[in-house]
Amino acid sequence: MKKLFSSAVSAAAAIACFLSNSALPCFAEAINTETGVFTGECEVLLFEEAEEIELSLPDTPQILSNYRSDSYNYGDYLDANNKAVYDSLSEWVTPTLDEMVVNMPETITVTLNGIPNTSSYTEEDAAAFSAAVFGACKPGVDSLLFDMPEIFWLNPAGLSIGVEKVTYTYSNRTKKYTFKISSLKFTPALEPEIGTLDKAMEYKEKLETAVEEFAPTEGTMYDKIKTIHDSIAKFTYYDESAGLMSSAIGSLVKPGVVCEGYSEGFKLICDYLGIPCVLVFGNYDASANVAHMWNYIKMDDNKWYAVDLTWDDLDGDGGEVKYAYFLKGSRSFFTNHTEEPDYLGTIFTYPEIASDNYTPGQSVAATTTTTTVTTTTAKTTTTEAESTTTAKETTTTTETSTTTEKVTTTTTLSEPETTEPITTTSESETTTEAPSEPETETTTVTEYDKADFNRDGYVNAADLVICAKAVQGDVTDYPCDYNGDGMLDSFDLVLMRRRVLS
Repeated sequence: MKKLFSSAVSAAAAIACFLSNSALPCFAEAINTETGVFTGECEVLLFEEAEEIELSLPDTPQILSNYRSDSYNYGDYLDANNKAVYDSLSEWVTPTLDEMVVNMPETITVTLNGIPNTSSYTEEDAAAFSAAVFGACKPGVDSLLFDMPEIFWLNPAGLSIGVEKVTYTYSNRTKKYTFKISSLKFTPALEPEIGTLDKAMEYKEKLETAVEEFAPTEGTMYDKIKTIHDSIAKFTYYDESAGLMSSAIGSLVKPGVVCEGYSEGFKLICDYLGIPCVLVFGNYDASANVAHMWNYIKMDDNKWYAVDLTWDDLDGDGGEVKYAYFLKGSRSFFTNHTEEPDYLGTIFTYPEIASDNYTPGQSVAATTTTTTVTTTTAKTTTTEAESTTTAKETTTTTETSTTTEKVTTTTTLSEPETTEPITTTSESETTTEAPSEPETETTTVTEYDKADFNRDGYVNAADLVICAKAVQGDVTDYPCDYNGDGMLDSFDLVLMRRRVLS
């Protein structure tokens, strides 16, 4: 837990400025009351420190997270205006102090009682104006910083947003003004600890090098994730006084970091390796103004799991590492972690993580199964041999000559820890009367968990129901002898119930 991240604090600060008439001193002077055209450049949004301001933004767009297999960016699900902000400001992966003007695909429209900085302009008007402008850009900025931790140099508390190309109309019937804003101007600021663009570029190069050096090149996906986890924990330590504690610099370049920096460094390396990974905001205590951050990762079983590297770095000095919060499912992880979808006005919908913890592999015991494959001239022959795991091997082949051979296959017979079906394919060459068109005989063996009675690749309540019906004699088409004693009785049902409900 730590004080809210600078990006979150800046959101509250921006609203504080919106709610004040002093934030819009030039509006009344810069609008031509005859034509209704705003002719000046007026800064209306300034990100400053205001940690105690409570933020409540109505009607901000919801952002869906990246739980699709081909995407892992929050920015993919923004509305048109926020996506334009996101796309334009993504150029900030290279540090800059240049202003960025973003044209709004959809005109920002807000109806007010008066013109800003006049006596008829109320606090309700200021709130409505701030919600309209901020709702069109804040989710885009927040999503950008969540998706691209390489924009470490930006100080969100110093980011200012101005409105340009503003027009308005006045209704004699409603006695209200309708403002239309077609572009926003963003002016970035450097993190104070960085200070200069040259220093920012130096850190950028160091960060890119560190990501390459930290990224493992060998092993399974699980091995790589574990290596990233351990390497960061051993390199850095938790330190709320570190200058760049809230960025990946603190976890990969210059030791000293808090939860935000742990998570961002972890995500950067996953991004580099093409592993889907997102930042998650949670454990938010509004009264104390503290929150926490961790990661969700999509593993090779196509499911999401949680990693809290901050809490796994035990001693904080680069030494001991634990795995209490490594690739965890919701049953264990959510005992002391709570997602917070409302990131001070930006609404995130996080990937749904698996209920159970990730299992990196199977405990296997090698055995040998011999399958006799018979092929006969001008006809198709299919033979089935049932292995000790009750899985059937089926081979179908068509030949122009008669051949009988034995194929020896090594299979795993121990009870799998996962419930996914395992498919093994072996190939053997055959001789035909037409050598110009060689045929390849492929034998596909699908092994199922012995408790997967309906052969759908999963062990669940459906299999338990089948077992119960089989014991009662209501069904006879399933291999429900769970304990393998040759009898179908209540013992099989008891063991299955323990398996499914454990």
